[in-house]
Amino acid sequence: MIKDSLPSSYSEARLHGSKHYFTGKPCRRGHTAPRLTSNGVCIECQVERMRERRSDDDVRAHERELANRRRAKDPSKARAKSRKWYAENAEHMRLMDRKRYADNIEYQRERARKREREKRATDKGKLDSNISRAMRKSLEVGKKSRRSWQSIVGYTVGDLMIHLESQFLPGMTWENYGEWHIDHKVPLAAHYYETPDDIDFKKAWAITNLQPLWATDNISKSDSLSSPFQPSLPLAVNDNTPLKEAA
Repeated sequence: MIKDSLPSSYSEARLHGSKHYFTGKPCRRGHTAPRLTSNGVCIECQVERMRERRSDDDVRAHERELANRRRAKDPSKARAKSRKWYAENAEHMRLMDRKRYADNIEYQRERARKREREKRATDKGKLDSNISRAMRKSLEVGKKSRRSWQSIVGYTVGDLMIHLESQFLPGMTWENYGEWHIDHKVPLAAHYYETPDDIDFKKAWAITNLQPLWATDNISKSDSLSSPFQPSLPLAVNDNTPLKEAA
């Protein structure tokens, strides 16, 4: 709000239909700020009053109840209003989220660690987490672009579990996952890729290239090849245009 562009008096604000005016004089509480034409109250005083009201548990509960009633009366209108507000304040909300995270970074990190512990407490969650970590590690930093690994490779963690179980060797179970590893039949090191859209990345992480292998055998195997393998040229997959050789 540009103070110099506001009317300088209540009567002038009413005449021009302005919601605010600025006299340049301090209010009773000492704020030198624009005032509301509707009631003549300084906007700084208005903000303080709102903060005082919202600090009262009974007032907050009452306001929540009123808001819930309005939403229940016309849910579609409430959703439209909410979407409109978020669309108009998207950048502000992003900045507030970043600030809130930075101000409570240890709390946020602990929450993330807790979510990860809960996720890894299940066989499916542990597998999901391990594949995601391995995929990030095999790519350059940032190239995963926050996409889930399942959306990148085209199969789900459930599909992968079924595929691996069908190849379990005697003694392998999900309970002893860790004693056996998920092995790339053709090692990652034999492929040429930089992003998830490169042809060799698709080949490296194809479900048919994955198998369960006892940890000792996997470590012994390392990056060796059991048969000749020709990596692809550095080409990117694009469904909309023909493949072109990278410059």
